[in-house]
Amino acid sequence: MVKIKLKPALPTLNALNNVGWKVTTKSVAASLLGQQKVSSRGEAIEDWWLEDWATASEEKEKKNSESDWSPVHDAAFNGRLLGLQKLLSQGAPVNLATLDRVSPLHGACQQGHTECARLLIQNGAYVNSATVDGTTPLSEACARGHKTCVSLLLQHGATPLGPAGHFCSPLHRAAAEGLHKVDVDECDVGAGHLECVVALVEHGADVDQHAEHSGTPLCAAVANQHLSTARKLLQLRASANSSVDGESLLHTAARLSNPELVSVLLDHGADGSARNLQGRRPVDLAPPNSLVQRMLGASRGIRT
Repeated sequence: MVKIKLKPALPTLNALNNVGWKVTTKSVAASLLGQQKVSSRGEAIEDWWLEDWATASEEKEKKNSESDWSPVHDAAFNGRLLGLQKLLSQGAPVNLATLDRVSPLHGACQQGHTECARLLIQNGAYVNSATVDGTTPLSEACARGHKTCVSLLLQHGATPLGPAGHFCSPLHRAAAEGLHKVDVDECDVGAGHLECVVALVEHGADVDQHAEHSGTPLCAAVANQHLSTARKLLQLRASANSSVDGESLLHTAARLSNPELVSVLLDHGADGSARNLQGRRPVDLAPPNSLVQRMLGASRGIRT
């Protein structure tokens, strides 16, 4: 590997890790990628190392190391109810947000700390505050199946509809993060996501809301092979013929060779003869001689 001399003006990665940057880690990495790539010893390093460093550091930042992460954020995120009460009684701002517009309520709902979330709301927290990427506290709670937080937020006016065109609508998040199968060990978590889906629809969420590049909530459930969530959305009258980027739900299920998903989609009226942008039917995408290929071939008399 070619060595690159370290210029005095360029900080080392160790230095970057120890400095309270007022920008996101990905921005730092992106900036470095456009400059000379050096390690703390002045050696050349690869782009993937910087990307791994950025990812690891970003996760760390999310949990307290951001320079703009306040004591209120810390107490809410970690479920320290008494500490949160004390901070708010002393006049700490309840809606103080980070540079990415993450509020303390986001942190409480992400972790499922319902009583902390309730306290924040009682003290004037904005239930519909959104981060720079459009994520709301409701989206955070739905993504992790925190059904009590979801109920609390909806009772206090949280909108079940996400920003138009964003993937992070609450219903998309609940559908995308559900379980493949609800077994004994994971029953509570799986049930939480399903109850979030039901609660959102009962409060006006659109089961066929379309988001760019991710389609409808059912598209998200099928793409992630969350059978129970997909079945529940279909029972709530989601369209079995939704598509994303020119591919139907059956195309996706066929690619995944998932007979359970294929079966439930066909049972709810999915069109087995639909063609994608390349003119291929779902049966054309199924592995040869597979159960999925036979199921799709048998539906409506399609010949394989």
